[in-house]
Amino acid sequence: MNNRDFLKHKSIAYNIYNKPVLISNIYSVFEVKEGFDANFILNFLKNSQVHKKLKVIGKQGVISEIDKNVFYQLTFKLPALKEQKQINVFFNNLSKLLNDIENISIEIRQLQKEKQEYYYLL
Repeated sequence: MNNRDFLKHKSIAYNIYNKPVLISNIYSVFEVKEGFDANFILNFLKNSQVHKKLKVIGKQGVISEIDKNVFYQLTFKLPALKEQKQINVFFNNLSKLLNDIENISIEIRQLQKEKQEYYYLL
């Protein structure tokens, strides 16, 4: 195992491989009901505004904790499944574009550095 195999503070993760996993009993495991997109739910729960609301009802300590019975009573207004999937596509595309922009930015900085070194050698 390496560090990426462990959940970090405020982590929300789900099993994309639909294979058995071993999870410590300090974590609660929830299954996404049919009619909801698991990726949408994952990203929804990772949202900073949702985190703030969950923090208010959670117990604070070494590990932030929300009683599972309290969690089950929470209600959220979610779009229909079709919209959830469209939102996922939008944000996946946006994420790819942001990664491309970051990569281009890195390339530009590298080219600028090489240009400065070239002119310095002249």
